[in-house]
Amino acid sequence: MADVLENPLRARYDWRSHARWTRPWAMIQSVAGSKRRIIGTLAVVAFMLVYYAFAGFVADVALMLNIIILLGVMCSIGTTLTLPGIAGVVLTIGMAVDANVLIFERIREELAAGKSMRGALSAGYGKAFGTIFDSNLTTLISSIILNVHGHRSG
Repeated sequence: MADVLENPLRARYDWRSHARWTRPWAMIQSVAGSKRRIIGTLAVVAFMLVYYAFAGFVADVALMLNIIILLGVMCSIGTTLTLPGIAGVVLTIGMAVDANVLIFERIREELAAGKSMRGALSAGYGKAFGTIFDSNLTTLISSIILNVHGHRSG
């Protein structure tokens, strides 16, 4: 039984041909993935700059600092960036952009209602806080549940 499971098709495996094929393929995919990340990041930055002007610039700088600090902490404690880790980083970036959009739209609504800039900022952050807190709390609970179940199955 073990012999069948090891090689059910009774095919001979030559690891040297596999290594010749996978190395160039992996390099091509790595370069393509890097290009996609750069294009995606530039698209988000451009959207925030065009749609929100100076506030978008501030949000972009804060987002870049968020990524740098996150990766810096990960490097300093010696973590390995796995596929779920990459998904977590992407989720963090997406939630940060979502929070900025929520706040900016609330500020716009308050300015359109005739409030001063100071009043609009205060009201915008105040009204968006509940939604942002809820989404972060939900993500935290989900990550705890996934972490517990992930450790149980391994």
